[in-house]
Amino acid sequence: MPELKDDDLNALFRAAGHKHVGEDLTARIMARVAVTPIHRPAPTPPLIGRRGWVLIVSLLALPLVIALLVAPGASIDLPFLSTSILERFSELRLPSGPWPLWTVGLSATALLLLLLDRFLGSQRHQRS
Repeated sequence: MPELKDDDLNALFRAAGHKHVGEDLTARIMARVAVTPIHRPAPTPPLIGRRGWVLIVSLLALPLVIALLVAPGASIDLPFLSTSILERFSELRLPSGPWPLWTVGLSATALLLLLLDRFLGSQRHQRS
């Protein structure tokens, strides 16, 4: 359907039996539209805050760091744990093989994907 001009709108209003519309109908409509508030969505805070993520990462990284510092096949002897826990896990032996290399590779891949997600998220917010 072609766009209506002011004269066409005036003719339609007159044909419908309404009063004569003012000369500058477009300016009046645009003035009304200009004062209409624009709805902007409120930003929602993340479910897990920065402190929560730091705590989660540190709790997950602690066993990894301990495992990387202990030689493969060696028993784990940690003085800061209670003796009952140490007694239960005194026979624990770390597996030998290239698992530390795989763990580091998987961690680097996860970090790369996290950074890529953050970058794409910031690009999306800049466009909108």
